[in-house]
Amino acid sequence: MIKVTDNSKDGIYSSNMELIDNFTDYSSKNLDFNKPVEVEFLDDEDNAKNPLGTTAHYNPDNLKITIYVTGRHLKDILRSMSHELIHHVQNCRGDLGGRDTELGYAQDDKHMRGMEHEAYTMGNIMNFRDFEDNYKKKVFKESLAFDNLNNYRKNILNNKFKKLVENIER
Repeated sequence: MIKVTDNSKDGIYSSNMELIDNFTDYSSKNLDFNKPVEVEFLDDEDNAKNPLGTTAHYNPDNLKITIYVTGRHLKDILRSMSHELIHHVQNCRGDLGGRDTELGYAQDDKHMRGMEHEAYTMGNIMNFRDFEDNYKKKVFKESLAFDNLNNYRKNILNNKFKKLVENIER
């Protein structure tokens, strides 16, 4: 289960609820975690001004992901969420216990480098990209079905109108 808490001033969740809920549902079904996780959307103006600022982080002790949303595109926010969800999966497997996550940990600790590699590969490429492609296909199919239905209705109305005009002209 993924619980979203929106503490952003612009209400990033409420203004994008359908897409975010679709993503969290997809991730819950496709990622292997057995503990609930909270995702908090948070503003941080100072962090947003830093070109190498923090985009998100996972706290394995309280099973919480914090996503900094100030000035970011929703797609980038979801990609960060996906990456951090993989860290949650790793924590549920017991792979993160007691590891240092200070600056340089991904270069100095071979195990943690592997954890980051997995988070980038599985989170950014596999989970998020698969969600995005599937979501776009679904929306496209729904749009196509709607267009086809509208065209069908237009054809029926046009045919009825033509018959009406033909009857009037006789």
